[in-house]
Amino acid sequence: ESIDIPDTVTEIGDRAFANSGLRMLVIPSGVTAVNYDLCNENHNLNEVVFSPNTKSVEMTAFSGCSNLKNIDLPDGLEKIGKMAFLSSVNARIYIPQSVTDIEKKAFNDNAVIYGYANSVAEEFAKNNDISVGREHFYLDSQIAWYRGDYTTDNYCDKDMYKSELNRYLQENVYENI
Repeated sequence: ESIDIPDTVTEIGDRAFANSGLRMLVIPSGVTAVNYDLCNENHNLNEVVFSPNTKSVEMTAFSGCSNLKNIDLPDGLEKIGKMAFLSSVNARIYIPQSVTDIEKKAFNDNAVIYGYANSVAEEFAKNNDISVGREHFYLDSQIAWYRGDYTTDNYCDKDMYKSELNRYLQENVYENI
């Protein structure tokens, strides 16, 4: 169900945990790149803890991990590969400002993406129709896309409080509806 990988490990091979029964994975601090197909089609995986030293999540690393629901990518991450989290259905994904490259179909289009305004995350969402119409929240320096209605009960974010969301909605969203 879980595996203890020492911090001295610097690389985990392609497909190391693909189609496995692994439920939780902690990426050790020595690993900077999460390799191709690392956990591909692992339907048991429900938690990944990334090292703060992770710089890239490569193509299809977590594609097909249908039980992976909350993905908190580390500050310092630079690249999210093609189809890296495809089939992580209804996942909530935090994309740090440090990300400079998000490749095609990195996420399902029903994902909830949290990121920063004027960032690669915002550009990716707009170019892939993830941010559509009035169903999404825009918060000061931080932007969160949510497919849902304007209720704070549906909003979840690690850095913002409901009072800030309510203030922003009152000042900027409700007047435009």
